[in-house]
Amino acid sequence: SPSSPPLAVPSPHSHSHSYSLPHRLLHPHPYPHLPSSTAGFVRFTSSTPSKPEPNPLPPATKLRIIHSHSTDPFANLAYESYLLDQFDPQERTLLIWKNRPSVILGRNQNVWRETNPDTLAKEKVTLVRRESGGGCVYHDMGNLNLSFFTQRHCPSKNLEILRKALVGLSLHPRVTDRSEVFLDHDAKVTGSAFRITGLDRSTYHHCTLLVDAKLDNLKTYLAPTLKAGVKTKATESVRARVGNVKDFNPVATDSVVRDLLAKEFIAAYPEVGITSVDELTVDVVNEHDFNRIPEVKKKMEQFQSWEWIYGKSPLFTKSLLNFFEVGFLEVHLHVKHGLVNSIDVAPANLNPQFARLLNEIF
Repeated sequence: SPSSPPLAVPSPHSHSHSYSLPHRLLHPHPYPHLPSSTAGFVRFTSSTPSKPEPNPLPPATKLRIIHSHSTDPFANLAYESYLLDQFDPQERTLLIWKNRPSVILGRNQNVWRETNPDTLAKEKVTLVRRESGGGCVYHDMGNLNLSFFTQRHCPSKNLEILRKALVGLSLHPRVTDRSEVFLDHDAKVTGSAFRITGLDRSTYHHCTLLVDAKLDNLKTYLAPTLKAGVKTKATESVRARVGNVKDFNPVATDSVVRDLLAKEFIAAYPEVGITSVDELTVDVVNEHDFNRIPEVKKKMEQFQSWEWIYGKSPLFTKSLLNFFEVGFLEVHLHVKHGLVNSIDVAPANLNPQFARLLNEIF
């Protein structure tokens, strides 16, 4: 089998460390009642149920946990893509990363139906399109991102790792058939998306975990530019009530959650023979490392391009109806690859001669 992909050319800026779990994880009141103001209805993560899972995973021989210290969403997504391209089918890998404030589109989404690029630019929020499907999400430094790399599509196994980590905080998580995780019946803390590639069907399953995110920003930055009059087959995001893990247990810091995830990740693969988190070295990477990997740099350039962010929006039609002195005028803008491709004019109660003239022009 192929060897593990190199993290990067050795660099004085990267290092490794091992885990040690804190002795006390539980808050005196580990499941406090949430006031209604701590969660709100916003559009969040995958809009389609997970694909059916194939046969169980074959036994693993190696485990890897990688922490990215970069907060650049383009860099993190490019590195994630690189890891999948170089994936060793006998290995199980968990990449843990965070992004600066960003809106992350699903691969098959219409950017103007999911967010307002002008608002994002004004607020200095990065707009990104990822390679996986699903819905639009908001990331900030209170949001932990997890990428599970496996030989086959197995979201239930990955989410069981996350579920047990949350149980370790004395919480009561519920996993849905849409690969989501809820707390307190209706507060969503995790959504999922997937990418499957290669002859061996290697895959990554990445998911968000709202630990201490600024939830009000989700409502602001996931408000679409085009709210009505749009006809498209683009993937639509789904509204869900969300909450932060820290609202349910204040002890749930990033470091505590990461430690619990490492513990449950190791426990999920007993065949590897690692029995303690102290036996597993965690690799740490940053932007300096990414810049030394040509494949990552090339993918970053793709992700930052207008053609990828805007031009990948699926074909759509925007209809406008306005009243002029000559009558009502309905205009249909047909947009392809992010650009207006053609315009149809559909007059209503309009002077016939003027209507013919408009159609000749457009």
